[in-house]
Amino acid sequence: MHSSNKPKKIHRLPHYNNSKLENLSIEFQSTVKEIQKEVVKSLKLNKWPENKAKRVYNKAVKKYWNELIVKENCHPAKSTIVVWVQLPLWICMSIATRNLTLMLPPSDDAVARFYELTDGGILWFTNLTAIDPTLCLPLIMCLSNLLIIEVQTQSRNKEPTRNQKIITNVFRGLTIIMMPLSCFLPSGVSLYWTASSIYGLSQNLFLLSPQVRKCFGIPTTPYNNEHPYKYILHKTKSKLKMS
Repeated sequence: MHSSNKPKKIHRLPHYNNSKLENLSIEFQSTVKEIQKEVVKSLKLNKWPENKAKRVYNKAVKKYWNELIVKENCHPAKSTIVVWVQLPLWICMSIATRNLTLMLPPSDDAVARFYELTDGGILWFTNLTAIDPTLCLPLIMCLSNLLIIEVQTQSRNKEPTRNQKIITNVFRGLTIIMMPLSCFLPSGVSLYWTASSIYGLSQNLFLLSPQVRKCFGIPTTPYNNEHPYKYILHKTKSKLKMS
């Protein structure tokens, strides 16, 4: 019974951990205020200099936050585990696909695989070793990645922090940069990148559903909307009208 739950826990890990952290940070705010009051009292009673009061306050806040994270077992680093697993895998798969479409390293097997790929595609990209002449694959990939970013930002009924805005804009920039690069790659590589992006978009949309999140045991937070899809559409329309 225990072993059957492992895949489910691994799959939900980032969303589960992020939700726990969000709920914990809300709960933490009341404690921060109490710590602040205690430091102000000590500052007046003991006549601490302002620098010392700030050091004591920061140390107490950091210590309590770390204790909460350990107690709830939701360290922020756990939210990045899937990324650190997926990223090397994505890079290795991209290099392997590129090698297949370019006959690298040269060998009889490489030549055989190359010729199999020349007519192994579908629709308009039948030759996976050639560049997509319509550039549809790079465009779909770019749009899918941009939609992933927008879904993640627009689905939250919470104003993003300055750092979150910077990170979002960096990812938007990287996505746009990747499009012209993929225009010069064989269709086989573009197809892999496009399929990966579409899967990522589908997963993000799927995990927005409150019913799905409940099924996976992901805690609800005040920043989750009861009707996420309607909320995203409404927020996007409002944004477009403003622009």
